[in-house]
Amino acid sequence: MPNIATLTNQPMPTVKTGSKRNTKSRLTSDEAAEKNLALAAEFYDFVIANPEAVKGVPKKAKIVFMNGSKRLNDYNRGLGRRICKEEKKPVFTAKRLGRSKWDIAPLAGCTRS
Repeated sequence: MPNIATLTNQPMPTVKTGSKRNTKSRLTSDEAAEKNLALAAEFYDFVIANPEAVKGVPKKAKIVFMNGSKRLNDYNRGLGRRICKEEKKPVFTAKRLGRSKWDIAPLAGCTRS
């Protein structure tokens, strides 16, 4: 089964609007970790019930969540890109489509095997 990206103690991506930094758009690593842990629990329940859903995901791949608020999506997208660049691992996104359905897809540009 692929790994869920470690979400604590990660540098936070900067979100800018115009020429000034918008501090209300930034998510702290603690906030992201809390939200991602809740999503991870739901995702694991889904994978246990539907193991075929991750059949095409490499074992060394990392998964980041792309549902929730725009702030969480931006944070996780930045996290996924850093993992792809620094760890040279494939990164996939998991997006909840409903109560018991998830879409799993490669993060653009991060599908190394």
